[in-house]
Amino acid sequence: MDFMEYLKAVARKNVKAEDIEDDLAKKIAEIEQNGNALPDKPSVAGGAPYDRIQYAAPSDDEIEAAAAARLKEYESTAKKAVESEFEALYRGYANEKAAGAANYERVKEELDRAYRAAHETANDDLLKRGLARSSIAANTVADLAGKRAETAAAAAKSYADKTAELDGEIAALEHKRQKAFNDFDIAYTAKLTGEIQALKADRDNKAAEALRYNNSLAEKEHAQQLDRQRLESALYSDALSQKKAEQDIAKNQSDIEKNEKSRQIYELLRENLAAMLPGEARNAVRTNPLYIHTLNDAYYYKLYQEFGRY
Repeated sequence: MDFMEYLKAVARKNVKAEDIEDDLAKKIAEIEQNGNALPDKPSVAGGAPYDRIQYAAPSDDEIEAAAAARLKEYESTAKKAVESEFEALYRGYANEKAAGAANYERVKEELDRAYRAAHETANDDLLKRGLARSSIAANTVADLAGKRAETAAAAAKSYADKTAELDGEIAALEHKRQKAFNDFDIAYTAKLTGEIQALKADRDNKAAEALRYNNSLAEKEHAQQLDRQRLESALYSDALSQKKAEQDIAKNQSDIEKNEKSRQIYELLRENLAAMLPGEARNAVRTNPLYIHTLNDAYYYKLYQEFGRY
């Protein structure tokens, strides 16, 4: 084996025989089909897709939180108003109790002063008449003391009754206060529920609107796609008709054109055989259908004479 044959053998070791044959078959097919291939299918460019509405619908939890946030100031203001109203009532009752206690103390002091004054007046009168140590004096003092005690008892009862009445009002006030807050909670819950329902309805309306709009865009895009497909089909039909007309004309191609294709295939196969080692080339040209059946007799004979005899 000379040096050039050695180099060919090394080079072909790196390439699989089936890969070489596949490549040859493709090239032969290209030569044979030159002028006969089907036209490429046309592609009509479509427009840019329409911009969809991207609506991020809030969750139920998010809606409930938003509704509560909207009513936060209302809730705070209303509760403060209730609290302020009852604080004012509490202060009023407390002030009234304090005023009643002060008045009771003043009545007792006035009663004591009146008793002392009446006692002194009675004593002076009895002394003048010389009756200071008589039973009349004793009866007079007892009578004054009785009236004093009766008046004091009436004042104490009046004070006690009024205090009990105010204590009852204060006790009832706490119940009224709690009821007022309970009533507000009921009203607030109803208002919050209405707000939540309104927000959910708004969310559902926006989601439905976005869906309708996006669906209408999808329908437009689908209709445009069908139009493009129909146009592409019509263009391809025209191209096929044109190609058929060309092929009908090409059926009458001359022997020179056919011979030119055979020559190109011969050159292609010869170039491949020339790159092989002599033994490989001889075996290929004698046994490989790619060489035996692809060429006409004249060109196969030329290959055989050059590579297959020895």
